[in-house]
Amino acid sequence: MKNEIAIKICFESKTSWSNILRDIVRNKLFGFIPLTVESSDRNNFDEQEFLEDLKQIERNEGIIFRGENNEQLTVSYPAGENTPLTFTWKVCDRNFDRTLIEDFSVMNGFVCAYVYNYWDVFWQSNKSISDYGVFGKSGVENLPKTRDKWDREIIDVLNNHGRQTLLKDFWLLAANEMWFSNKFFEMVAPKTKLLKFPGCSITKNGLVYCFLENIDAEPDQLRPRQKAFRDYINAKRIEKKFSLI
Repeated sequence: MKNEIAIKICFESKTSWSNILRDIVRNKLFGFIPLTVESSDRNNFDEQEFLEDLKQIERNEGIIFRGENNEQLTVSYPAGENTPLTFTWKVCDRNFDRTLIEDFSVMNGFVCAYVYNYWDVFWQSNKSISDYGVFGKSGVENLPKTRDKWDREIIDVLNNHGRQTLLKDFWLLAANEMWFSNKFFEMVAPKTKLLKFPGCSITKNGLVYCFLENIDAEPDQLRPRQKAFRDYINAKRIEKKFSLI
């Protein structure tokens, strides 16, 4: 599997996705040149046609833009009420332009953004035992197990410091790089508290930027920093407070 980088940007659930998509298309904020778009019955990307189609696209359909170098941008509202409008890029370029996050941060409803190793977070968050066989990944027999609400055996990821959790209005994870807005400060942790965590600073747009480790850091190097950050913000309390269940 490719060592892909993911960029995840979260907006409040009430955010108008059509307005943001128009801004992305008109201001060319993809981070790459989109060649195709997957939504409804459309495939090839044409800027004007897409803007016209946007009136008919339901927000729960999900949209995937793809570039010529396997770049991908997925726009979605995860299933359920109060879930965040989520923009997720998958790229292989370590020098992917992170100033894109600053562009999105000034849009209404912005909560937070993350840069991380896609597959590391995928496996840290994945509860499916069968996926290990599908992807040919070994070691599932050594992982802790639990049972879900349907009494099926699943992987217990509760103590995985690199996992991501879908919450009301945002995703929470301890990523390699993180950006937090005033909305995040109001809901989760005050700006003054976050700035006291090692590796945190203020950006030109007033966000708190937090650096844990380089994107290529090995899990053994990254996990202690992830644990420290999760402990510092009391992540388990946050997950309980903003749970969608």
